[in-house]
Amino acid sequence: VKRIPSSTVDTIDSKYPGFKINTETSNDQDAPYAIQYPQSLHNSFNEDVSTYINEVKQNYLKQIKSDKELNKNLKSELNISFETLMHHLGNYSFVLVTNYYTAGKNDLTEIRSFHSNPKTGTSLTIQDVFDQDPERLTHLTTLVRNAISTDITLLNSLVQKEVNIATK
Repeated sequence: VKRIPSSTVDTIDSKYPGFKINTETSNDQDAPYAIQYPQSLHNSFNEDVSTYINEVKQNYLKQIKSDKELNKNLKSELNISFETLMHHLGNYSFVLVTNYYTAGKNDLTEIRSFHSNPKTGTSLTIQDVFDQDPERLTHLTTLVRNAISTDITLLNSLVQKEVNIATK
């Protein structure tokens, strides 16, 4: 895998206490990217986010290397942005949206979320959200199915049987 191109990282304060916003950019001609991600006062959160971002960058560079062997003039781009959601109990969810494009055919969009209590640094898991209660998951399944089936942008591409299997 090619070495990660040189980049610059700018850090600014966020409006959420205990968190900053990092923006890492590389203008490398072969592997440009712009990555925005949250930074906490707590190392465990930062390690989780960094691990994810480094995996994405490595996969991106690996795909570029493979594509360049086929055609040296192919263009690529990686962008990661995030949105912050605050929960009524004071916890935060950071939803990272990853988009990368390589060789005009290898588009990837991925959504990954990280959860944190800003005071303790504790990361929340899906088990914490559902509190080991199957009824909560059943309720969520119903909400997701309803949201999908009423989204007019999806009407022509839905196969209800597949939706039911994916949300089971």
